[in-house]
Amino acid sequence: MSTPPVSSFLVIEDSYADFLLLERELRRQGIRARLHRVDTLPDLRAALTGQHWDLVMADYHVPGLPFSRALATVLDLHPDCPVVIVSGEIGEEVAVEQLKLGAADFVLKDRPARLGQVVRRALQDALTQQGSRRAQQLLQQSMDELRRAAVVFEHVREGVLIVDPDGILVSTNPAFRRMSGMDDAARPGLRLSDLACQPAPQELLSRIWDTMCVKADWQGEISHQARPADATQTLWLSLSTLCDADGMLLNHIALLTDISQLRRSEQKLQHLASHDPLTDLPNRMQMMERLQHAMRRARRLRHGGAVLCLDLDRFKDINDSHGHPVGDALLKLVAQRLRENLRDSDTLARLGGDEFVVMLEDLPEISHAARVAQHLIDQISRAFVVGTHELFVGLSIGISGFPEGSANADIVIQHADTALYQAKARGGNLGGNFCFYTREQTEAVSERQALDGKLRRAMMRGEFELHYQPLVNMRTGRADGAEALVRWRDPEQGLVPPDRFIPMTEESGLIIPLGEWILRNACEQLVAWLAQGIDLKSLSINLSRRQFGQDDLASRILSILHETGAPADRVVLELTETVLMERHEEAVSKMNELCAAGVRIAIDDFGVGWSSFDHLRRLPISSLKIDRSFLREVPADKRDSNLVAAIISMGRTLGLAVVAEGVEQAGQLAFLRQQGCDHAQGYLLARPVPAADLPMALLAASATPSTPPPVTPPWPEKSAHL
Repeated sequence: MSTPPVSSFLVIEDSYADFLLLERELRRQGIRARLHRVDTLPDLRAALTGQHWDLVMADYHVPGLPFSRALATVLDLHPDCPVVIVSGEIGEEVAVEQLKLGAADFVLKDRPARLGQVVRRALQDALTQQGSRRAQQLLQQSMDELRRAAVVFEHVREGVLIVDPDGILVSTNPAFRRMSGMDDAARPGLRLSDLACQPAPQELLSRIWDTMCVKADWQGEISHQARPADATQTLWLSLSTLCDADGMLLNHIALLTDISQLRRSEQKLQHLASHDPLTDLPNRMQMMERLQHAMRRARRLRHGGAVLCLDLDRFKDINDSHGHPVGDALLKLVAQRLRENLRDSDTLARLGGDEFVVMLEDLPEISHAARVAQHLIDQISRAFVVGTHELFVGLSIGISGFPEGSANADIVIQHADTALYQAKARGGNLGGNFCFYTREQTEAVSERQALDGKLRRAMMRGEFELHYQPLVNMRTGRADGAEALVRWRDPEQGLVPPDRFIPMTEESGLIIPLGEWILRNACEQLVAWLAQGIDLKSLSINLSRRQFGQDDLASRILSILHETGAPADRVVLELTETVLMERHEEAVSKMNELCAAGVRIAIDDFGVGWSSFDHLRRLPISSLKIDRSFLREVPADKRDSNLVAAIISMGRTLGLAVVAEGVEQAGQLAFLRQQGCDHAQGYLLARPVPAADLPMALLAASATPSTPPPVTPPWPEKSAHL
């Protein structure tokens, strides 16, 4: 038995350790090859220019050398060289896209068992493609060249049939006989009609001869089953003629290529392009095509239909607490249960995340959609078992009918999504609601979209500004701190209250750049005040839920402190209880990193969340800020007064400073001073003012008389947490 030749493989890999593991795995799987590693584009070009390579193996993530660039370079310099992706992390959608661009296959580093199979197949496919082109070139040359090509003729995977102008067999190769089902005993000199007694090869040969008689040169795709027990093959048939020097016809030549695997791969790619890879449900593109067809059919037959937009409630909490594998498994079970509770004629699609869409056709009336929606809600409310976890989710549904609702599929989906938004608002975190689309909902959505656009323009135009509200030290009576509060000065409406625009910035994600702008400008202003001799002991800055969810939050904040020169020990970051309770361990890690740099952290709106004493004990916080709602009836309401007194006492016991916000009456101020509250803040003491007016506001707050008249604020300062 001869030893297989040693192949030459070029490996694009930045990790030398991974390169050695790859070399060892190839050797272990019996593949003899010399490997050469490159990790930069110049080295790759030099290697491709310098010698021949049988195969290129490339890591998808090589710093400084994107895979798409590497693939294009290889195909440009060595178009026949197969490229196999060998990477640690690559999604199926990304892999499919690279296969479309020319990659031969892909292997995950943590699943090396496929490596040998993939490499051998890639090498074999490359040889096949080269052999196919070589066979066609040789068959079009002179008779002397045909004799020299006999070996290739016998071994290529493409089937070759040669007949004379009268249909007498000149030659066939083994591949043709295998594809057609011909008897290997068939010999030259026989007519095509005499070559096979079985129906399958007889039918194929008749089709080939009939085509030869009509068209000298032809190519096309045909289907053929060689034997009754065999699978149907997809073949590419190419017909051509061979003439002598005088142009006289010598032979007809038929070339058969088995493209069955190619067609199966194309079908798989088409399926992946139109289906969700996780649940195998139709994706958005497929759903839109079906909806457009259903709407045309509904108008033609005067039938009704409905689109249901579905969203899982509490799925994010499960995904965050149990991890993405559990979340993915739950989505598969949800998709399966939804499918089981729909008709075969109904379409169920996944748009992404935890969003699904159901299309109902042939509804006698739209009220039937409500019954379906309620049935789905009831079914999804039952427990799902994923491994050892028993999980519960809710379902919110928005419904839009067609064709009356709109003649446009996109609008129908948009209407259902608008209704879904309303259903979720009604059901809260528990879900379990469905809602039909109304025009009023669309108007509300339009208003939100218009506000979002105005806010983004406001960010670009610099329409936001910071005001500062003094904090009074209850022991000294001196205003020695302040809180930064954002304002929007709209050119048309003037100063816009925060509760009218902060929720939209949270929803749209604009809160991230806005929050960073607030932090940077507040720190710059703190540095300016300190340079002027204004000895602010603390400057409080609110952080939103989305901001705190950033993985690099601590490094962002510390970078701003460093760039502005703001002293970390005078910056107080305010976070609500709800934010701190979500992903508790991660929150503690971020807070510890900030506290290590000297930054202080306060719990804002304390008392309205669900903080436990155990959580409070473990959190690296310096102060509690009593929510304004507890102060409204103090001291008149005994229960509220006792509750505020208990919070102050608890803070003192835990060694935490206590700040009361929303102080608007002299009685409230006196009660807080009596209970030993550390700081107070509110319109009774000082209003929020622009930065230039803060020095005077601090003096005025420090001189506030013990019994000033009550003050009512124009809007709730902390309703939006910024």
